Amino acid sequence: MKDTTTTALLAALSALRDEASKRVEAAQASLTAAQALPKGKRGKRDAVTQADANRTAAWGLLNEIKAKIREAMKGDARAAVEAALATLDHRDADPILRQALAARHDKRRQAAIHPDDTAHGVHVRVSLDRFGLPNYIELSMLATPDEHRKTVEMWLARATTDEQKAAAQVYLDNPEAHPLDHFGSSVTISLGHGDTRNTYGVNGSTFSTHNDDEAARLRTLHDVAWHLRSALNDADLPKQEELEKILDGEV
Repeated sequence: MKDTTTTALLAALSALRDEASKRVEAAQASLTAAQALPKGKRGKRDAVTQADANRTAAWGLLNEIKAKIREAMKGDARAAVEAALATLDHRDADPILRQALAARHDKRRQAAIHPDDTAHGVHVRVSLDRFGLPNYIELSMLATPDEHRKTVEMWLARATTDEQKAAAQVYLDNPEAHPLDHFGSSVTISLGHGDTRNTYGVNGSTFSTHNDDEAARLRTLHDVAWHLRSALNDADLPKQEELEKILDGEV
């Protein structure tokens, strides 16, 4: 819901937009009339030039006002997204989706997913669009505790400053809050384009398995990817056209 300040600002800008739209219509009518003057009529060229300049100026003013409206409404669009995403943070929400979207609260946009029915975890990186909606999610096998420890110990061995050592140490001190991915295959989930811009799809890289444990980890990775695709598409998230209407002050 818009606060009173935003409401008042939107009302004022909307009135200016309506007036500017009328000026555009009038300028276009004047240009059409000038262009319709008989060929060779004295003053026609100057009339067309002036009318075209007036139309350009009118469009410039209208676009400037529309831009100010979109700037004023950015907070409302983001608030609508955050309100929808907040419902997916609830403990009763889909656990896989909840764990994946927890990455948006992390400054590195990373998190770990632990499905209840498997011993294997999944590492997730989430990219957010300008509204705060997840638009690109990369899933990788989660590093095992042993893999995690060895990687961080390597970082510590290579660190040459106290800052580098401190940055690496937190991965040992709190590995759950600082998950690492296992180098290898990844699966991405992202929004489509055009007619599918509101639908999440899955894209998998090539992969190979050399033992049963790795095969099981990859199976978990792909199962989580398809689960997230369905969960995101079933979630009641704002659509792009709905957010654009908010930005344009039409909601």
